[in-house]
Formats: sequence, structure tokens, C-alpha cells
Amino acid sequence: MAQLSSLTAWRKLSEAQWATVADDYMSRMGFNDTHLRCYVLHNDEVGQHIHIIASRIDITDGKLYLGKNENLISTRIIS
Repeated sequence: MAQLSSLTAWRKLSEAQWATVADDYMSRMGFNDTHLRCYVLHNDEVGQHIHIIASRIDITDGKLYLGKNENLISTRIIS
């Protein structure tokens, strides 16, 4: 599960905008539309952020996504 960086407390994005950001993030991480996922939006005192829960199994062919250096890649994407 990944958490995309929080926005400052005064900035807000719509659910659709967060979904666009998360879809782009997932694509850049190497996932495609055939990997099931769920985005959970939080609004708290620190600011808006989302959590991503994703399956590594491709629903069309059952292949397992095996990422490499995911923490490094994720940090670069989020930055």
C-alpha cells in the first residue's frame, strides 16, 4: 500500500483529480488497468492524502507483477 504525499492543509483536490494523480502514479510504477486497485482519500489536520491498495496479479492473464527498486522509484515519482 502506498501513500501519496499530503497536500498542505489549505489545498484540496477533488476525488476526480486525486484519481488522475493516482492513475498516473500507478502507470509510472509499472501497473496497468488490468491490476485491480482501490484509492482511499483522507482529509485530516495534516492535509489531504490518499492510500493506494493494489493487486500485483493481472486479472487478464494471472501474471504476477514483480517490481524492482519500488521504494526508490516511488520516491522519485512522488517528488
